[in-house]
Amino acid sequence: MDIEDFKPINNKFRPEEQMFETFGKELEFVRDQPENKIWTLMDDDGNLVITTGFHTVNRVGYYITELPWDREMTFPA
Repeated sequence: MDIEDFKPINNKFRPEEQMFETFGKELEFVRDQPENKIWTLMDDDGNLVITTGFHTVNRVGYYITELPWDREMTFPA
């Protein structure tokens, strides 16, 4: 199972993208979403990982999915 199974939405500010930025209107939009539909792309010592939830340390960007996650999951990016 990977993030695609949870149906990432397109970024409404940049429709060609699925990832949301970590600042400005995109961050405001992410923060308004239910926690269990937010995923964070993180840099873990040079390795990119996607993890469930809203994180601020080592974040690269965010994804929002149509379907919620229900437990801690981490996937290679």
